[in-house]
Amino acid sequence: MASIRIAEVRDAAAIAHVHVQSWLTTYAAIVPQQYLDSLNEAERIPVWQDWLKRDILVFVAEVEGKVAGFASGGAIREPDPAYDSELYALYLLKEVQEGSSRRGREGARSERPQKHAGLGTRTEPRGPLLRESGRSIPEEQAD
Repeated sequence: MASIRIAEVRDAAAIAHVHVQSWLTTYAAIVPQQYLDSLNEAERIPVWQDWLKRDILVFVAEVEGKVAGFASGGAIREPDPAYDSELYALYLLKEVQEGSSRRGREGARSERPQKHAGLGTRTEPRGPLLRESGRSIPEEQAD
C-alpha cells in the first residue's frame, strides 16, 4: 500500500529518480531515444531542490518506505478564469502504476492546502505534450 505525503527538499534525489525512470519507461516508443538518453537524474536533483523550495505543491507516494511516485501542482500557468491552480505532473515508477493513480488523486485531494483547492479539477491537457522541466525536444528529433 502506498502512503502519500507532502514532499520535502530531502526527497529531491528520489523524485529525480522517479522523474527520469518514468520518462524512460513511459515514453520509450514515443520520444526519440536520443532525447531519452540525455535525461540525467543527477542534473535533476538541484532542479527539484529548487522547485521544492517554491510555492509548488508536491506530493510523494511511498511504497515500502521508498518514493515510487510524485504529483506536483500550483498556480495555473496559462490564464483561465475557471481555474486558479493546475496539476503540473503525475509520475509513477512502472512497477507501481497499477491502481496507484486513483489513490494518489484521493491523497492529494484530502491533504492539499486550501489555496490549492482547485488542484486536479482540470481534465483537458494544457500546453505541449512534451513540455517537461523547461526542456523541449528539438523539432527535428520529435518527428
